[in-house]
Amino acid sequence: PLRFHPGETEYFQIRFKTTGCETDADKTPRVVLEYYYTKDGVYGYATDVVGSYSLKNGEYQTVTIPLTESFKTAGEILCFGIRFQHIKSTNGSVNIDYIAIGQSHELP
Repeated sequence: PLRFHPGETEYFQIRFKTTGCETDADKTPRVVLEYYYTKDGVYGYATDVVGSYSLKNGEYQTVTIPLTESFKTAGEILCFGIRFQHIKSTNGSVNIDYIAIGQSHELP
């Protein structure tokens, strides 16, 4: 388990590159940080950290998303995952360069 204490974190940032992907019709590509957490002894699941981007195959992109109060006030973040919504491909890929969670002055 991750057991991350969010404390004074402000942002989630991810740098990635798509290859051979396209957007779903009439939808905007999004990055979603999903996470399991504890707060006051209760377990929870959330998908409320969401950021949009423009699909640019072959180029690295950096998306910085403000963290929600739910994330910042959790007792512990137990684990998290990342979803790339509204993109599709038969042989495409998403290549993640880095993931960062922290205060604005700490981000790459």
